[in-house]
Amino acid sequence: MRYPKPYKPKGQPYYYFWYRDRHGKRRMKSTGCERASDAHDEVRRFIDALGQRSAGVTFAEYARPYFLWDSCPRVRRRLEEGKQIGRTYVRRSRALLDKWVIPDAFSSLLLSQITRGNLLDLRARLRLLVAGPNTLNKTIAAVKTVLSEAAFRGDISSDPGAKVGNIKYAQRERGVFTPEEVRELLAARPGPMGQDPRLDAALTLLFSTGCRVGELRALRWEAIDLKTGRARIHQAFQDSTTLGPVKWNKPREIVIPAFALDRLRTLREASKDSQPQDFVLADAAGRPLGIEGLKNAFERTLQAAEGFRRAGRWLTPHSCRHSLNTALLASGLSPLLVQTYLGWSSQESRILSRVQAQYTHLQLLRLEDVAARIEELFGQTKEAKGSILPI
Repeated sequence: MRYPKPYKPKGQPYYYFWYRDRHGKRRMKSTGCERASDAHDEVRRFIDALGQRSAGVTFAEYARPYFLWDSCPRVRRRLEEGKQIGRTYVRRSRALLDKWVIPDAFSSLLLSQITRGNLLDLRARLRLLVAGPNTLNKTIAAVKTVLSEAAFRGDISSDPGAKVGNIKYAQRERGVFTPEEVRELLAARPGPMGQDPRLDAALTLLFSTGCRVGELRALRWEAIDLKTGRARIHQAFQDSTTLGPVKWNKPREIVIPAFALDRLRTLREASKDSQPQDFVLADAAGRPLGIEGLKNAFERTLQAAEGFRRAGRWLTPHSCRHSLNTALLASGLSPLLVQTYLGWSSQESRILSRVQAQYTHLQLLRLEDVAARIEELFGQTKEAKGSILPI
């Protein structure tokens, strides 16, 4: 175990040291010793005793501050280290702990006595209660996070969650739209698209820019140049109300295709009272379009599309991003250019080598080329004025 190094402040007779309590808060304490060797012994004694006290609490007691944004030790540590952690992930993990783990007998076990077998038994019990394997895996992952953080901080001697894997299950594959389907949906404007300029612009932007839903909801008028079509994507809603940086903390600039830019201009004309700092997709009170409202509009649009067939596909607003990615790559556009436009991380894209990513000058890439290609793929043509063609 690593112990804090005691130090003597200028003008003070005693040595002091810094330590973290079991909730992760950094505290300073005096050793009461004037000699360095005695101070080191006092630090070891104190830290060992602190670890014994922490191990004497139950899992429920130890996990009480976890996955609460303002008090979670893991959140605080990751933020201090400059690492990313999402508010949605934190909030959902806390909800899973409260719903499935805290009511279980597992939560009354002493932290120091939890074994890998206890965790496997918990998983077996929850497998009979939790609706699906994905939720079960996320629940166990939240427990493992608490245990691994406890081991990392030295509150327990080893991590009982190590080597406990996930339940295997067949992941549902997200469906995509064909370019013909997107082109005809945008031309026909079925259901909500033909009734509300705001929803028309929202769904058009989803298909034509590949923005994530959170990014689209956070888009403000001041971030868009309606003359050139250039837009800066630098903020995103992490959940219904929390505004933060975009995913992977990678802001980007895009060029909006001409047909989508026309619909944005129409929306701007219909909302003349909006200020530059206002959200593009906002209600009369200036509130951003809700997540459920956007999902419902998307679903109603597909239902209203004449002749459209799902063919067993799982189609959601995020399918628009997947569809644009697939169509651009299939059209022969540079993978690096697609990566830049859509805001992938290098880990997420898994297309470029480290050498390519390091030596390619992104400022030389022409984002207008992407917008032009999207215009070719999805823009309205004379042939795209009829009903939606069945697959």
